[in-house]
Amino acid sequence: MMQRLKALIMVTFGFSRSEARAFIILLPLIFLIVFIEPVYQSWFVSGKPDYFDDTEKLDSLMATWQWNKKDNPILTHKTAALFHFDPNTVSIPEMDSLGIPDKVRQRVDRYRVKGGKFKARSDFARIYGLDSMLFVRLEPFIDLPISVPKKVTAIRPAQMASRLPANTKVITKFDLNSADTAVLNSVYGIGPTLALRIVSYRERLGGFMHPDQLYEVWGLDSAVVLRTLAISEIAEAFVPKLINLNAATERELASHPYMKPKTARLIVAYRFQHGNFTAIGDLEKINLIDTKTFNRIKPYLTLE
Repeated sequence: MMQRLKALIMVTFGFSRSEARAFIILLPLIFLIVFIEPVYQSWFVSGKPDYFDDTEKLDSLMATWQWNKKDNPILTHKTAALFHFDPNTVSIPEMDSLGIPDKVRQRVDRYRVKGGKFKARSDFARIYGLDSMLFVRLEPFIDLPISVPKKVTAIRPAQMASRLPANTKVITKFDLNSADTAVLNSVYGIGPTLALRIVSYRERLGGFMHPDQLYEVWGLDSAVVLRTLAISEIAEAFVPKLINLNAATERELASHPYMKPKTARLIVAYRFQHGNFTAIGDLEKINLIDTKTFNRIKPYLTLE
């Protein structure tokens, strides 16, 4: 029987004698792998899953949700009719129609009785107990401005100086590339640590070429940056500290904030194999640096 099977396999598949013998050995393993999963599912796994515990948890959650729904102004007033209203004149029944809870309606009424007035939509949002989601739903229908613009009165420098106390230090415009830590520390929001960090980054950079580079200093808040730029400037004739592309070491190149260590290593290797660069633009042409990085670091490079 085995010999006939072997001969049949050899004729059918064109196997040699040894290949046919190996095929006969592997055949039971193939059947075992194919049918082991259905057999396992049939013998060892129960037919129907038991969802009893999950059903109990879902019922508990649904009961909790139904209980919380009673106190939720958003859920209990899904069908509330929305209409435009002024918080300063809207009546209590109208507030009820808008879905505003009773306690919040009472607080609004007491606030108005005491002489309070809503000037902007944000004022209405400050009423204690008003759900934030309910306010988001009502805000487009509030007949008040989103915010009240602050009145700005132009003051001449001479008037400003006369209004300041005698011992007040008036900050004059300074050069961002020559200011020391004491000058930077005089800017509101910049302490000794941030002032030292600005100077340190400026030295590594080679000087600020553009005001937006101040945003790159770690830890500087955008509001502080805007405040600093308002009272500082960069001289038009400023020349940054340049890096000689043909003479700088790998360490010197990598020390620049815009240069990655891998890029610095590739530049030195290229220079060793092909000689000095003939143009700064060669960095981009030979794909040693991407366009964005090249445009940032280009003002700080030189060939001599």
